[in-house]
Amino acid sequence: MFEVEKKFILKKGDGEKLVKGAQSLGEFAFSDTYYDKGSYPLAKKDIWLRSRDDKWQLKIGEEDSGCEKDDYVDHYEEIKTESGIRKILGVEHYASLAEDLEGEGYKSIATFTTKRKKFKSGKFNIDIDEASFGYNIVEIERIVDDRKDATKAAKEVIEFAKKRGLKVGDVHGKIVEYIKAHDPQNYKSIIETWKKTRG
Repeated sequence: MFEVEKKFILKKGDGEKLVKGAQSLGEFAFSDTYYDKGSYPLAKKDIWLRSRDDKWQLKIGEEDSGCEKDDYVDHYEEIKTESGIRKILGVEHYASLAEDLEGEGYKSIATFTTKRKKFKSGKFNIDIDEASFGYNIVEIERIVDDRKDATKAAKEVIEFAKKRGLKVGDVHGKIVEYIKAHDPQNYKSIIETWKKTRG
């Protein structure tokens, strides 16, 4: 499964236009704890390891994720099984995943909660998020089964957003903005690495 998503900052009135005619899927609250090593080797590769309400997820950014040519659309492969996460990170199974990650040098780099309003509009998922550290964001997402469909899906996400008057630009996800606010030195290092690897 591949996520093709674009992040936006909503101006006053944008939210109403965005969800007009969309199906409301309710409001949720959840807690995320993100993990990495001290020098952020995963983040520098646009890989995000998190425990969301005690369920592990690994999001792996594609090589062209976040590039200007795609209007900063993010392409992620999402791994939701502990066995898959262990295989990709090379973590042997001795105890719980949390204990084995700690043994490999992984530690918590961020914990925050999110209040989410979720909508469905055709083939698009719309998440309006309010993070506990004061960052508000909206994500428009398309799920595709095959990597080869990601480019087409990215264009569809952008077209959908533009028709609703949203401004397209480079907008950080919640975890990146959290690092920017709480660990600016490593944030700078992550961004510099991304610029080098993405040309």
